[in-house]
Amino acid sequence: MVIRMNALVEIRDICKTYNPGENEVKALDHVSLTIYEKEFVAIIGHSGSGKSTLMNMLGCLDVPTSGEYYLHGHDVASMSDDELSDIRNQEIGFVFQGFNLIPSLTAVETFCMEIIRALDEPTINEFASFANLSSPNAAYKVSSLVRKGYVEKVQSPSDRREYRLRPTQKFRDYYDLSSAYVQEVMDRVREHFTPEEVAQMDRVLQIVGQELMPEVTLK
Repeated sequence: MVIRMNALVEIRDICKTYNPGENEVKALDHVSLTIYEKEFVAIIGHSGSGKSTLMNMLGCLDVPTSGEYYLHGHDVASMSDDELSDIRNQEIGFVFQGFNLIPSLTAVETFCMEIIRALDEPTINEFASFANLSSPNAAYKVSSLVRKGYVEKVQSPSDRREYRLRPTQKFRDYYDLSSAYVQEVMDRVREHFTPEEVAQMDRVLQIVGQELMPEVTLK
């Protein structure tokens, strides 16, 4: 097989089969794709067409049943778990589809709330630094969250001149409701998918928590 040296992604005859045997499902059936550096590519298709499965392959979250995948000209199948972990942490960025967003918050504001919650009452400067925002931009976003009632500013007990950002009871109430709903959805997932598919989902979530969010200690 000839690998194009300027290709960022090169896959050939990728197949992914679930439940091999009588009830097998071919999620990917001999898919080939080449993506070059600086290209913008959209993968579209109807529900069940294999988009998510293909993205899992490209993101090194899953392995194909057969076929070849080269990333920067390197054979992904020959890489160790540590090498794949480094790739997911340093080479590939994941932006997940919005889920369970608070109706009165934009997607960006929801993301900001998650940062504030994870950082455990940060200052505006700490929030700005983590989110890679300028101080004026961070202050604007915080003001919007305060105005909507999801964040309050509280004086730091160690420095009365310093204010910290604290999620309000309004946000916590909604978050608790969302968490309960997520648990309900996961129970439904276990009922409708095979143990192998559930294990794969769990592995993806573990990678997200442990490798793709190294700045945050999840509780």
